[in-house]
This record gives sequence, C-alpha cells and structure tokens, in this order.
Amino acid sequence: MRSSVLVGETLDAAVGCCRRDLRTLFVVSAMLGFPLLYISSVRIAVPTTDEAWPLLILLRLFFSQLAIQATITAGIPVVTARLDGAVSGIVAGLRAVARRSVEVVLLTIVHVACFYLSGAIGAAVILPLMASNEGFTGRLIGYTIAIATYLVAIALVTPISLTLAVLVNEPASSLARGLARSWVLTRGSRFQIFAVFLVCNLLLYSVALGITVISRAIPGVVPSAAWWVARMLLVFLIVPIVPAAVAVIYRQLRMHREGMDLVLLQQHIGG
Repeated sequence: MRSSVLVGETLDAAVGCCRRDLRTLFVVSAMLGFPLLYISSVRIAVPTTDEAWPLLILLRLFFSQLAIQATITAGIPVVTARLDGAVSGIVAGLRAVARRSVEVVLLTIVHVACFYLSGAIGAAVILPLMASNEGFTGRLIGYTIAIATYLVAIALVTPISLTLAVLVNEPASSLARGLARSWVLTRGSRFQIFAVFLVCNLLLYSVALGITVISRAIPGVVPSAAWWVARMLLVFLIVPIVPAAVAVIYRQLRMHREGMDLVLLQQHIGG
C-alpha cells in the first residue's frame, strides 16, 4: 500500500506553515528553547574524569531534547490552526506546554534514552576501534559509527514521533495512549517519516555546525558570545519546521486512515 506521507510534500507543507506563522513560531521556540539550550551548552560542574563524561553528555542531551520537545508541543497548536484555516497565537502554544508539561518531560526521557542507548553502544564500539587504528583511519571509523548510531536513534524515535500531536489534538489521551496511537498511525509510513526527520536534523545541525566552523576560522574577530547568540537565533528559525512537520504528518495520516477531513467537514457544517 502506498504511504500517505510523501517526503517532499510534507516538508513543503511544513515550510509553508512556518512561513505564514514565522513570527509566532520563532517567539515560541525562542522563549522555550533559549533557557534550556543555554543550560545544555554551559559547562556543568561535573569533574572531567572518564567516569563522569557520560553523565555530562546525558545532562546536555536531556536539556537540548527537552527544548525540542517543548517547542514541538507549543508549535503544534499554531500549525494545526493554520491547517484548519484559523489563526493561533503564542498563548495557545504556551498553554499546550503547560497542560502537557509532565508528559513532555516523560517523553523527553524516552527520547533521551533512545539517543543515549544508541550512543552508548556506538561509543563501546568506537573507542576500541579508534585505539587500534590511529590517525585518519581511526577518525574515519569513529565518525562513520557515530553517524550510524545517530541514524539508529532517529529510527528508534520515529514510531513514537507523533505522540505530542496526539496529546495536543486529542486532549483525553494519556501518555501511554499517545505512544500507542503514534505507533499505530506511523505503521506503514515509518521510512518516509524517518526521511522527513532526517532532513530536518541535517538542516538544523548543518546551520549550527556551519556557524561554529566560521567562528573558529576567524577567531577573535567577533566575540564568542555573539557567535553563540547568532547560532541560537538561526536554530530558532529552523526548529519550528519540526513541529510543523509533526502536525502535517499527523493530519496526513489521520485523513488517509480515519477520514479526518470528513469529520472536520461535518463539524464545520454542523457548526
């Protein structure tokens, strides 16, 4: 059966939603993401020993993922309203986060567990190989396995990627029901959804990495704090594509499998 999720059309619709509500989505992502990403980027007071570095990585990963999950939760009502032909503001997004704050934190833990598990397995493979292969070969092996483990992590979270959309759009749902609904909705379209999130991640990290490379290529010209702010501003412009993609995919799958467009039409006629 042909998947109802087309990568190009989904990304085009997500970008279109972001363009029409850019100011709202940018403010929401900045308000939620800036403090959390700042915490994840500062040097947390953990002793720099071999035993402590996994804890440091875990803490930074948790706060960065929390920023992303909170932004997705806040962005979904804005994008959903736009898809329905209405307009939603910053308050609606923040209310969604407030109502589902516990679920957002718990889901963040689930996402971090997926990323950290795949990363820990990758590190267990990478470190011995890099120790036995010095120089360029060792680095090439390390980077290759690191990228592979990141792809595995994205694949692990793909089946539950619509959980927040379920929680926001179906208020009676619990976290367990949201996870189960996401698992069912994504069945048969997971490769396409994986591709959508892969493109979003590549875009996000390419921008952040590009600014980092430029800042290191011309050290001292611009203060490091200014580079960090510039990187965060660009990230906040790109991050809203993720909740937009989640909302679009959720709508596409429900229309294809549950006739959501007919339900909305009946509600509109009845109202």
